[in-house]
Amino acid sequence: MAILQEISGTSAKREIVLRSVIGFISPTGGTGATTIAASVAVTLAKSGYSVCYIDTNIVFPSGYLYLLDQRVYKSAKYDLLSMSEVEIKDIILKSRFENLFVLSAKGRKIIDMISPRDSQKQMRYLLEKCKSAFDFVILDVNTVPTELNAAAFIGCDSIYQIWDENPMCVSNCTNFMSYMMELGTLPSKILKVVINKRTNIELPIKLFNNKSLRLITSIPFSETVLKGAWRGKVIGEIESVKKIDTMVAQGINAIVQDMVGISNSEDTAKKQDIKEVNEVRKEKKEKKEKKNKNKEKSGVLSRC
Repeated sequence: MAILQEISGTSAKREIVLRSVIGFISPTGGTGATTIAASVAVTLAKSGYSVCYIDTNIVFPSGYLYLLDQRVYKSAKYDLLSMSEVEIKDIILKSRFENLFVLSAKGRKIIDMISPRDSQKQMRYLLEKCKSAFDFVILDVNTVPTELNAAAFIGCDSIYQIWDENPMCVSNCTNFMSYMMELGTLPSKILKVVINKRTNIELPIKLFNNKSLRLITSIPFSETVLKGAWRGKVIGEIESVKKIDTMVAQGINAIVQDMVGISNSEDTAKKQDIKEVNEVRKEKKEKKEKKNKNKEKSGVLSRC
């Protein structure tokens, strides 16, 4: 324990009020859950909290692309599934950011998903130790029903569902609630929703009027974020003066504030969603007008 606290920078004498295990899941895949989880982890770390980011995707981990120097990842001797063979301190990697550490699988195959290494008991032990040593444990939880992922779901204090505009997010939400009940844990853990990659499509916000699901924030689609992802950059690492990108950063901050107990009202989240939709429409209109002007200009020049 003392070694982990030394690694994380958390003092054993310091009274930590906010020690939480927070999960991020994607009901359909491709909604940007990893991008948001990694960005939240970095934001917390930059705020002075000690953070451990755990990617439970055994075969296709991706969080390390945002958070680790690739030389560190490639040279690592042990990974997440080595936790039964070595001490926890040997599988934790220092990220590119101060106060932030990473646990991830490396070079695993499908067979590893059903191996004895993929154990609920081992994952529970890992979470217990990390929760005691770090201010926050961010779990990027893969939704494949493995023993490791089941333990991750059970061990989370709270889980944020990262949706996009795919209607399957809504139907799969019900499936996740049933799955949580089968695991013997409260489905209320997964009632927090973040709508990512918002465009100008009108969504039935009445989904959040039944007082069960809770809209935390929405985050607009941003080309800057997409370009940054190709370069292994989290949200906020690439400077931008675009209003859309400011809204993206505000969305990440809204999640962090909710985690530390400073949450916006749901009405505020809904108003923000409407604001983002209008801003996306405005941006698309401006791009279209600019494109038309360029076409007209090209036509004039060609006639000359």
